[in-house]
This record gives sequence, C-alpha cells and structure tokens, in this order.
Amino acid sequence: TLLALKGEILCERQAGEEARQLSEQGVRLCEQGGHIGLLGWSTLYYARVLLSTGELDELERQLGSFKNLGLSAQIPPWIVSPMEAMHGLLWMRRGEYARVAVWIEERGLDPEDVAVQMRSLEYLVLAEYLLETGKNKAAAPLLERLTQAASAQSSPTLLIQALLILVIHASKKEDEEAGINTLTQALNVAAPGNFIQTF
Repeated sequence: TLLALKGEILCERQAGEEARQLSEQGVRLCEQGGHIGLLGWSTLYYARVLLSTGELDELERQLGSFKNLGLSAQIPPWIVSPMEAMHGLLWMRRGEYARVAVWIEERGLDPEDVAVQMRSLEYLVLAEYLLETGKNKAAAPLLERLTQAASAQSSPTLLIQALLILVIHASKKEDEEAGINTLTQALNVAAPGNFIQTF
C-alpha cells in the first residue's frame, strides 16, 4: 500500500513512469497478501495514477479486476465510494455521458443531496457531469457544498478539484472575475504541497 501511495505522490509531482511502476508494484504485492482492504487502497492509488497519465484502457482493466475480486470478498465501504468514483471519471474522460448518467442513477446521486461528505468524490463526478451536459444551475450549489466538505476534511486534492470545476462553471457563465478569483484560490491551495498533476 505504501508503494502505491508513494507512486501517487510521485505522479502528483509529474514523475509519471516511476509513479506507475511503484503503484503497480504495490498492487501486485497486496494481491499476494490477500488483504482486501489493503488491496483496495493500493488499487485506488494505482487507478489515480492511471487516470492522471491518461492510461484509460489499463484503468478500466484494473477497476474490472478489482470489482470481480470483490464479488467474493467484503469490500470496506470507505473504499467502495472512491472506487465507484473512478468508474465515473473513466467514462467522463472518454466522453461516455450516457454511461455516466446510468451510473449516477445506479449510485443514487442527486445534486440536491446535502450530505455529500462521505461520498465526495462521487458527487464531484456528478458536478462535472452536470456542467458538461449544460445543467449549470444544478451544479453550482453542489460544488459549493463540495468545497465546504473538502475544507472540513482537510483534503487539498479534493478542494483543488472542486475549485477547478468551479472555474469551468464561471467560464460557462462568462464570469471572468469569478473564474480568475477561484483559480487563484486553487493555486494558493496547491502551492504549499506542490500539487501539480491535479491541474
């Protein structure tokens, strides 16, 4: 798990190939150990690296492999949600919006939901989907709740992602001032931890 986590950290610093190798190695070691929780975290870290490097086919294969394994194992709920979010992100990156819509319905996600903190990554996918499909008004309040949740969780990556989607929202409204202010906020969050790849 630590190898996979180190790989994700390296990916954030744009050390793509080394990040991929370490993350994959971490997954393979966890597969040998047989601990579903550790394998879940390692797979999630590896999936984030693959998404960042644009290796979508390998990402789909990795997610499918873990899902098949999970049919006969107890997957902790704190792993299920971010793993599901990776499926949504995969289809968003491919532009498969119809598939994302089905996924949103299956996951029971609603832009008016208030309690977003425990499933924040899934709701982030929902917000991005709403913007990409022209449902800007529904996305705005959801994104505000997500930024609040990210701040409460002290999660800089989640906060940066939510802020960047807000920048897109401002752009679609042609609100240049709001877009620049939000982008500046995201950069201020990213700078101390050198979060490069998130952008």
